[in-house]
Amino acid sequence: MKKIDLSKPTPSELVSFFKENYRKDNFAEILPASIRFGAKGYKSKLKSDIHPRQHPDELLRFMKFMEGKNIDKYVEIGIEFGGTLMVIDSFLRSVNPNFKKSIGIDKRLDLNNSDEDIVINTPRRGERYLNLDLKSTKAFQEYKSTYPTCKFVHCHSDDYEIKEQFDMVFIDSNGKYNALEKTFNQFKDHSRYIAFHDICDTRYGTGDLFKNLSAKYNTIDISLECISPGIGIVVTKEG
Repeated sequence: MKKIDLSKPTPSELVSFFKENYRKDNFAEILPASIRFGAKGYKSKLKSDIHPRQHPDELLRFMKFMEGKNIDKYVEIGIEFGGTLMVIDSFLRSVNPNFKKSIGIDKRLDLNNSDEDIVINTPRRGERYLNLDLKSTKAFQEYKSTYPTCKFVHCHSDDYEIKEQFDMVFIDSNGKYNALEKTFNQFKDHSRYIAFHDICDTRYGTGDLFKNLSAKYNTIDISLECISPGIGIVVTKEG
C-alpha cells in the first residue's frame, strides 16, 4: 500500500488514515502529523492545506465522543477554512458505516469558489491570508469533489433553512451570547447533540451560554482543563 504523506494528505488518504490507524494505541501521537499546525500548538505555522483551527488533542476528544453515537449527519457552523469539517467528515466516514452527510455553513469565504477575484474581495484579516485562502478553497473543493455528500452552504446560519434532522451540530461561529443562543434555538429541535467551541475563552459569551444551558440540559465538557479554547456538548434529545 502507498505510504500516506501526513504532511499534506489527499481526501482519500485522510479517510484511509483514520480507517487504518484510529484504533492503534499511539493514534494520538500519529494524528498531529496530519492536522496540527506545528510543535508549539495549533496556532503556529501551517503544514498543509487542511487547517482545523482546533486544539488537536481536544479535537481528538470530540471525535472520540462521536464514535459509537450513530452520528450519521453532521453540521458545522462557522467553518472558516474548512479544515475541521474535512477532518471530522473523514473520521465519521471511517468509523460509521451508516454515515450519510456533513454540511458546513459559513457566510465569509465562499469555499465553493476558488476564483482569485472572489477570494481577494472577501472580507478577511489582511493580504497575508490570500494564499492560504486560495489553497484552502482548492483543498476543500478537492475534498467535496471526492466525497460529494460533504457540502458547503455559503450563507449566514440565520438564513439556513432546516429541512431535516441531524445528529451533531458544531457551533464555532459568532462568539456573542445572543447570537450563539439564537443559533442554538434554531437547531435544538433538529439535532440530538449541539456542541460549542470556545467555552473556555472569556472573550466570548460561549462559556456563559454553555453554563446556563447546563442547568436545563445534560451537558458534557470535554475541554482540556481550560488550557484550550474548550468544547462543550449539549444533549438536546435523549436516546
